[in-house]
Amino acid sequence: MTVGGLSALELQGFSHYLPLSAGRKTHLFGTARLPSWLSKLIPDLQFEWHNEWKLLGGKKVSQANQPDPLKQFTNLQNWKEGKPDLVISSPERALLELLIDVPNKVSFDHADQLMQGMTSLSPRSIQALLEKCQSIKVRRLFFWLADRHQHPWLGKLHPENIGMGSGKRVLFKNGKLDKKYNITVPKSL
Repeated sequence: MTVGGLSALELQGFSHYLPLSAGRKTHLFGTARLPSWLSKLIPDLQFEWHNEWKLLGGKKVSQANQPDPLKQFTNLQNWKEGKPDLVISSPERALLELLIDVPNKVSFDHADQLMQGMTSLSPRSIQALLEKCQSIKVRRLFFWLADRHQHPWLGKLHPENIGMGSGKRVLFKNGKLDKKYNITVPKSL
């Protein structure tokens, strides 16, 4: 299990908002579902499981004895003395994990603000992750947001090696169609 998405970004200092509610949510990515007892372990903490195979083509449970191809996109973080380190998604991976939840659980504005702060992403890691990414929506949304902020690493990516699929994707109802990436986005952005 890997701490990912917004949780990993927060742990690495990329958060944009302070949580106001007492109950915190931790996003976990893996191929095996979370055990039912986990939600009872820490009452104020809610765990949300995401299937990493569905997004990034990670290691299937049946391949447990094989090396994990996504391990290179993780970091270790100490969280409590005497306990094993947390495995957390790198900022590049966490950003893609977050984008899968736009707009249903993460707003376009929040994703846009997070992307604005991602000035030091590794183009090599982003390229490899986008090539592994199973979601056309995430690929297109990533490039749309990256184009908006024109980070220096953007020019080092090779979009021609990343399949963008075909057809239009409605990501925001009653939004405007971005013709370059064929996605609907909020008119306000």
